[in-house]
Amino acid sequence: GDGTSLLSLFLACTRRVDKPELLPTIPSQPRRTFNVQDRDMPIIQVKHRSLHIGPLWTLLFLIRRFFLVLWYTIVDICMLLATCLWKDDSQTPIKGFPGVEFHPKILAHATVCFEDLVMVKRAINGTINDVIFGMLSAGLSRYLQHRFAEDSLKENLKYGETENGKKRKGEYCSNIGNGLEKQHLKSLSQVRLLRASALMNTRQSPGLQDLYLMMDKGSNARWGNEMGYLLIPLFVGECSDPLEYVRLAKTRNDQKKMSLAARCTYVSGALIMMLFGAKAAAMFTYRCTSHATLSVSNMAGPLEQVQFANNPITHIIPTVHGQPQSLCV
Repeated sequence: GDGTSLLSLFLACTRRVDKPELLPTIPSQPRRTFNVQDRDMPIIQVKHRSLHIGPLWTLLFLIRRFFLVLWYTIVDICMLLATCLWKDDSQTPIKGFPGVEFHPKILAHATVCFEDLVMVKRAINGTINDVIFGMLSAGLSRYLQHRFAEDSLKENLKYGETENGKKRKGEYCSNIGNGLEKQHLKSLSQVRLLRASALMNTRQSPGLQDLYLMMDKGSNARWGNEMGYLLIPLFVGECSDPLEYVRLAKTRNDQKKMSLAARCTYVSGALIMMLFGAKAAAMFTYRCTSHATLSVSNMAGPLEQVQFANNPITHIIPTVHGQPQSLCV
């Protein structure tokens, strides 16, 4: 199964610390629906005022939304096909080289105050995922800017130049030593494309589910591999306002939320596996993910502190190994 199935199975084996006889509470994530009824027309919130719209405007709104969903889906599918064939991200220090999936990885984690995320979310009228992508964009921008400056200084030392212009002898190799890396860019302004392959849960019921619900044959949260992915471009550059990273991420995420490309990747993967076998499906997924810079996936955990075999758990940090990328968030 995928991450949702495995984490649901693991949480079914845990118990609450305050009440060991109870299972942990799994947060619910209801889907946002747009219901059109004859008498109760939709309500639009504009500057803290509720505006009731009539049937004509409702019809126009639905037509506009249909064409937006169709357009964003077509664009994302074309981008996935181009990525599978030839389109690659810019070569940056965090871009994985061929064979990076066989190299050891370093696990690191940081704790962020959830109240701070909620405060930023309310400031931009977005979601927690918008804030996370904004933080990721800002962090990568600062890291790459630091790495480019450091590599530029070492490149000068390589050719016998110091900061004050004097000549000196120095040796420096910018590659790791395996000879597989491509030539990296030298400035942040040269980064044209940096994308994250976001793993998406394609079940009708999003988020973690109780295990008995996933085992039910008629459930909307089926057990197994029900996962698709999207390629989300990340802004890398300098912004005077830190919230600008979050606003740009929100704009991009709002477009991706209306796209059905994640479901199309799941259906196409199952179709390719049925027609051509597992190797062809694996090759399609490998080429799409290897041309992106990093992978992003997150999932809401239990609401209470849990214990496993009478041992309290402080962190649940699921991750994957073997993806053709050097960075997974």
